[in-house]
Amino acid sequence: MMNFYNKFIERRKDYFDIVAYLLSLYKIRLYKKCTNINELIDVTKTYVGHGHYRSLTMHQKDYEILTLCEKLQKLNPHNIIEIGTNNGGTFFLWAKLFEINKLLSIDLPGGQFGGGYNNKKIKFFNSMKNNPNSSFYYILDDSHKIGTLEETYEIFGDHKVDFLFIDGDHTYDGVKKDYEMYLPLVRSGGLVAFHDIVEHTSNKNCNVDKLWKEIKHNYNYSEIIESKDQSSMGIGVIEIN
Repeated sequence: MMNFYNKFIERRKDYFDIVAYLLSLYKIRLYKKCTNINELIDVTKTYVGHGHYRSLTMHQKDYEILTLCEKLQKLNPHNIIEIGTNNGGTFFLWAKLFEINKLLSIDLPGGQFGGGYNNKKIKFFNSMKNNPNSSFYYILDDSHKIGTLEETYEIFGDHKVDFLFIDGDHTYDGVKKDYEMYLPLVRSGGLVAFHDIVEHTSNKNCNVDKLWKEIKHNYNYSEIIESKDQSSMGIGVIEIN
């Protein structure tokens, strides 16, 4: 009897998930005509879906992510790695703004700076493709594992990455590992962006600013910071030699 009940519960969950996905897919397609950066940023704030697909929010300041996207439009990246996807707001922007060849999300579902999406949301992310020939990839694991890095190399093969967005583990050791492990995949002339380069006053475990100060002068770099008085956020961008 208990086995029958468990199967019934699982089937009901599957049914609700299908309904939630279809309703959410309908809602996201209402924004299909949005083409410019400001419109797409607004989508991440106004879209409300259902179930696993309920949110596309991103923890970014509008000015900062807008300026980064404008910089990226000049680069027109085709191959992108994003470390730290969470609800998928920035993933949505990359998918919609650029002529994607390969787009990889590396996201840790749990942990201090994790808590992102589960594998059910993958089909929702796949629906964001502008070009059916684009390939989206997902690694739901720790970016610091050698196996994750090896899988990343397998995905891109001989193709270098145009843009690497690092927004995962915000501890000093964590962001340094992401920087050192994945930097070799970025082509000459490509860009690497770090989120949260402003010193955090409320979270002492967030130390991206320390790594940023150490490495930025080794490159042609820019800092995208809305206000000199802010106590978090900020995006640092380096150009790979």
